[in-house]
Amino acid sequence: MTSTGSAQDHYFLPPEICIMEVKVNQTVPYWLTQIIAEQMCVFRRISKYCSALEQSDAIRQKQRVIVKN
Repeated sequence: MTSTGSAQDHYFLPPEICIMEVKVNQTVPYWLTQIIAEQMCVFRRISKYCSALEQSDAIRQKQRVIVKN
């Protein structure tokens, strides 16, 4: 968003791709894996935040990293 409130078309994934997050305390229930498989979805254990950073042109162009102890 800009300060004017209008959105910019900046995507870290193609707009036709959707991320659905499923959170469980232990293992994913079998019935849920069946439903997800029927919809031709796949499980991937990833950090969406890290993926967004890796895909971002703005982040990739910045090479300077400052680490303070």
